[in-house]
Amino acid sequence: MADTNWTQLPLDSKLYSNLDPIHLTRAFAAVENGYINEGGGHSRFPGHRRFATFNSTGRVYMTDFHGDLIAATGLGRLFRVMKTGDFEAVPGVLIPGGKRVIFDEVEDRLNIAAGGQIIQYDGAKTTLLSPDAPQKVSHIGSIDGYVLAIEEGRLYNSDPTDPSSWDPLDVFGADSKPDHINAMLVTPYREIMLLGEKSTEQWQRTPNGNAPFYRQQAFSEGNPYAYAVTFVDNALMMVNRQKEIVRVSANSSKPFSEDIQKQLQAIDDWTDAWMGGFPDEPLSINGQVFMLLQAPYASNPYGSKGLTFLFDIKNKKFSNLYGWDTETQQPNRWPGWSYWPMWDKIYVGGEGCIYEMTPDSYYHESTLTRWMIRTGHISNNGATIENLRLSILRGIGTYESEPTIRVRCRRDNNGWSRWKSRGLGRKGKGNMTLDFGNFGTAYNHQFEIQVTDNCAVEIRDAMAQVSDAGQ
Repeated sequence: MADTNWTQLPLDSKLYSNLDPIHLTRAFAAVENGYINEGGGHSRFPGHRRFATFNSTGRVYMTDFHGDLIAATGLGRLFRVMKTGDFEAVPGVLIPGGKRVIFDEVEDRLNIAAGGQIIQYDGAKTTLLSPDAPQKVSHIGSIDGYVLAIEEGRLYNSDPTDPSSWDPLDVFGADSKPDHINAMLVTPYREIMLLGEKSTEQWQRTPNGNAPFYRQQAFSEGNPYAYAVTFVDNALMMVNRQKEIVRVSANSSKPFSEDIQKQLQAIDDWTDAWMGGFPDEPLSINGQVFMLLQAPYASNPYGSKGLTFLFDIKNKKFSNLYGWDTETQQPNRWPGWSYWPMWDKIYVGGEGCIYEMTPDSYYHESTLTRWMIRTGHISNNGATIENLRLSILRGIGTYESEPTIRVRCRRDNNGWSRWKSRGLGRKGKGNMTLDFGNFGTAYNHQFEIQVTDNCAVEIRDAMAQVSDAGQ
């Protein structure tokens, strides 16, 4: 009789995309629309529902101001959104420029820039901040009354007592290298971070003297992607020239993207890439804190456009987020252009609309999302998988119907087997164990597990019952 034993599948292992999957024995080959939770199992990422639809198309970017959610579209319209989802268009001038919209709250107003002139919002209407301010502003910030603006690689500042007064001599560029500034971020620690393609400089307010700012230190890391930068976990996070995600802090930098570096370096289009809520809002899901990086026009493994990475900041693990193309029946870009936390919820900026993340629904509006994991290869010296057993949240259906989970297997890197489906339990049927039976004999077994129904996924562990072949 063959010897049998139960082998634990390493569900808490990381996603690793640098090697061909045949090399993976512990790491995952794919983790999509989910993440590794703090218990070492897997959870599904929330879906979203329509929250507000504007009478203006274009990508939506958000912030909050005086208790309201503020949304700007790529066509320059500004909206004040209430907790109910009702909204009103803000009268006044349009936001010019057509680029990603950057907000900065200064006392009683909100400054706004999107590649054109700076607009201010006072809670009632939008007006031009100053005709003397820079005309093509991509990034704005403020400190001690100074309004800071990036235009064509240089930093300009207003008079500290009058934001409408801009002296054309109040301008400076990066000093450490001949490097034009393409991004700026003012941290919660009153640091002015100026980012160029080849270097990053940290500036501070001058305690006294003629110059209002001084350069405190410089870093050798630069960022060629103007919006792929955020401040999280008490550090600057950005994508450098080597297409690495790096953490810059205390005059040192450390890469954090080793696990997915091959995938990052293969990105063929970084246009409009963005990171975080910009500038400093992480994404909190079920108590875990994430950073989000999207390259919206990058080619993905499914032949469509859009790559979105979800990074667990504490546990240093990645996964991918995708939408779904109903025509091709394949994943496509995760349909968000921004996100913002407000009223203990998370809102996602779409195309002419705002979505609300839904912890109890896993569709993008009416379109399904697919949760999927693909394991590494379980290697044995010729063995039969007698059974695959999952410990999983069940009893999540209704009294009349139940969602399903599917598993298939690839033996010795050949074609995939047919799917085996199991029910996730009608309401009240909470037995957490699911058995999927025999998956045949091979030297290597690789599993793919997916759910496409509208239900939670909480997998605690996975066990394979293995017997030696031929004994």
